[in-house]
Amino acid sequence: MINTTNIETTNRLRTSTPVDVVIPFYNESGNVFLCHRNTKRLEAFFKIKNYIYINNGSRDNTLEELKELKKGCEKIQILNIQKNIGYGNGFKKGFERSTAQIILTNHADQQFDAFEFYKNIPMLNEGDSIFPIRKLRPVSSAISSLVLRQVLSVILNKKLRDFNGQPKLIQKSAIARSLDDFPNDFSFDLALYLTTPSKKFYPINERPRIAGHSSWNRGFKSKFVVFKQYITSSRSLKKLIHQ
Repeated sequence: MINTTNIETTNRLRTSTPVDVVIPFYNESGNVFLCHRNTKRLEAFFKIKNYIYINNGSRDNTLEELKELKKGCEKIQILNIQKNIGYGNGFKKGFERSTAQIILTNHADQQFDAFEFYKNIPMLNEGDSIFPIRKLRPVSSAISSLVLRQVLSVILNKKLRDFNGQPKLIQKSAIARSLDDFPNDFSFDLALYLTTPSKKFYPINERPRIAGHSSWNRGFKSKFVVFKQYITSSRSLKKLIHQ
């Protein structure tokens, strides 16, 4: 990690293109303030226009914590979705609100450190979207993801790299389809991957969740439900990418 107080280093890495940060929160009370504090470090080398934080139907104190957080930062925009209809819907609403040329996505659970992007600014300046390849994952999670990618690769007749990781940097103009065509569930990440033509990849380490509980990674049953979502969505996505 670079030292954010090193002015010469950060000025050399800094990009002048406006960036909107889009992060959905679902029952993330306890992670809200830490998430923003860590994300705000990105101002060392990104021109952050807005922090678009989506309360995606949380049933805990997430919304109250987001409102309290907003009092100290005028760049924060809060979108409140009263009923959670899916992971992807939260991101879609955030993308629709974004007015910057580049969107940086992340999860609120702090398993991925967006500050690692300092190594990848040159890719961004070349006009590419940037997708992560997750490292240091639990063996069971890595195997599950590998099996899913292999199955989807067969269905889509397209070799897939890791598409579920965070954070991502997306050139908004590069998204080749309307967000209305994107799924509302976890397969949103797959749709984004398939409809972003020019992309590069970088490694990022996965860390343990700091607070809260995963909304899907809670054992075999929940993983199977998500697996089925991907299989179902892949059929419509196959038509989408061939339009």
